Amino acid sequence: MLLGIVACHSYGADDSGTSGGITPDGGAIDVAIYVSPDGRDFAEGTKSAPVATFKRALDIATSKNAADAVVYPCVASYSENVVLDRTVHVVGNLSCATWTATSERAQIAPPTGVALTIAAPSVVIEDLDVASTADHTRAGDSAIGVFVVRAAGVVLRRMKIEASNAIGGEDGDVQENYAAGPAASGGAANGNTKILGASCTCIDATSSRGGDGGGLDGSQPTSGSAMPAVGGDDKGMSGTLCTEGSGGASGQQGRDGDPAKTPLSVDESGVRPTSGGEATNGTPGQGGGGGGSATNMNTVGASGGCGGCGGGRGTPAKSGGSSIAVLSYSSEVLVDACDLVSAKAGFGGNGGDGEEGQMGGAGGGSGSAGGCVGGGGGAGGLGGNAGSGAGGHSAGIAYVGVAPRVQATTITTGRAGDGGASKQAAPSGKQMDTLEL
Repeated sequence: MLLGIVACHSYGADDSGTSGGITPDGGAIDVAIYVSPDGRDFAEGTKSAPVATFKRALDIATSKNAADAVVYPCVASYSENVVLDRTVHVVGNLSCATWTATSERAQIAPPTGVALTIAAPSVVIEDLDVASTADHTRAGDSAIGVFVVRAAGVVLRRMKIEASNAIGGEDGDVQENYAAGPAASGGAANGNTKILGASCTCIDATSSRGGDGGGLDGSQPTSGSAMPAVGGDDKGMSGTLCTEGSGGASGQQGRDGDPAKTPLSVDESGVRPTSGGEATNGTPGQGGGGGGSATNMNTVGASGGCGGCGGGRGTPAKSGGSSIAVLSYSSEVLVDACDLVSAKAGFGGNGGDGEEGQMGGAGGGSGSAGGCVGGGGGAGGLGGNAGSGAGGHSAGIAYVGVAPRVQATTITTGRAGDGGASKQAAPSGKQMDTLEL
């Protein structure tokens, strides 16, 4: 898409690092600083002794207290993550051999990360290309060509700014809350020995307990834990007919996490992928009640089994990265006669599903003496499902605050990322020339 009308400016450059040329907007140069891959950062920054990095060029401009400094990176590729944190003009179409204007442009192309960050007012950049690459070792990493943060009067002119494919988000997992197998069973009746209920603790420190069996001394069978299941009557009705402890109820399902609403979080420090919402564990099942005693057989009651542990919650997924050529945060930017290219955004990860609740422990048996059996514990509640990550955006320009002004500029966008499609599904990203975040 082509917008507006291009405006051109002439400029000059001297060799001394002092005034004598004109800036891209026609003003006088206080300091001209030259950058070349063959330069040395201990050099003076002149044509005959250029520096090697943008950082050193800015340090020289600051040390000279230059009100209007121009940095001239010659036509080459620079692998530096450039941060312009002072007012400066950058012109990138001079030959490294002759320091005269050419039809080619220098390029900033670091291995990963934001290629060019502008964090100062009145920065003007002309005839400089930028290429950013997302970090493939970081799930949900975004590719951002130029990031302008809290800066007014920024001009980007005659630049090709490219953002690479972003990285997909990371799937969530399940967080286990108990060891394999059912919860502990109650103790079997054993003559006139008092039988205590089983006691269990889950990984998340929640617990359950079965009720104690009734005793021949007249002690009552007790109920299980957690809104307890009822114990049996004090004693069995006869030597062959016992009142069993009641079984425990199942635990409650954990709360599901919300899906991510947007794929990225932007502030002054940069861009980070968002994540789906946290879920919670299921609650333990109720412990089974203790069984009554069988008096005519001289046998106490069996105890109740533990309630099963609640299932562990799913862990949240990470959102997919975004591919954005120019990102403006609370800034005023003019994009003039540029070519902006974004690529494919990352897919959001799937949120982890909750773990099934643990089976409750069996109630204690009657034993050889025929005591009243205990109640079985209830099953633990299902763990909550975590939220999925959102799909990343693909945009030529994205902004928070004031929309950049655009003229004579071509914008090409890639495919937006799909949102994670697990049980707590998240939205897909957006593919737009200009996107308000």
